[in-house]
Order: sequence, then C-alpha cells, then structure tokens
Amino acid sequence: MSRKTSTGRAARAMRFIPSLSALVSFEAAATYHSFTKAGENLGLTQSELSRQVNGLEKRLGVKLFERIGPQFVLMDARRSYVPTITALLELLEGDSLFMPFGAPVVSEQSYFVV
Repeated sequence: MSRKTSTGRAARAMRFIPSLSALVSFEAAATYHSFTKAGENLGLTQSELSRQVNGLEKRLGVKLFERIGPQFVLMDARRSYVPTITALLELLEGDSLFMPFGAPVVSEQSYFVV
C-alpha cells in the first residue's frame, strides 16, 4: 500500500541524490584540478571544500580523487561523472535564472514535450 501526500498523490521514495553543495564542490574541484582554487571560486576554504567532496565520496561509496604528492587527481574511472554533473548543474542554473521572470523554463525536459 503506497503512502499518499496531502495532495492525494502517491509519495515518492527517497531519491538517491547527493547534496547540491557536494556536487557543486566536486564539479569545481574536477574543473580547476585544485581544491584550493575550487574553494576560492565557491567562497569556501580548501578544508570546507574537501569535507564536501569527502561527504560525496561517502554517499556514493567510491573514491573520486587520488592524492599524488601535493595534488588531488580525479580518478580515471570517475571522469565520466564530471560532464554529467556539469550538464545537470547548468540545466538547474538556467531554469532557476528564468524562474523569477515567469519565462518558460528552458531545459532538457522542454525538448521532450510534443
């Protein structure tokens, strides 16, 4: 028996989606190839950014970066996650920018409407 929400629709099971701040931190670190530069860009300290990425790694159950000397390098097997996250963040940002103006939302979903 499914649980109903106050609107009468069936409640959706909890999604397996990492926190937005962790995804933004990961994407910045992967883009800048530096936790320090990524943190500066996001207004976070290197330590705060590192905690976000560590939390994401724990949530996903995988190691995303490897420490090589003083550098953190994105692991080869995880490189495909970066363009996915970047594209989704860009869609979210674009849709969010249009929201206050009541303009139609321009997202991937718009292309599937017939």
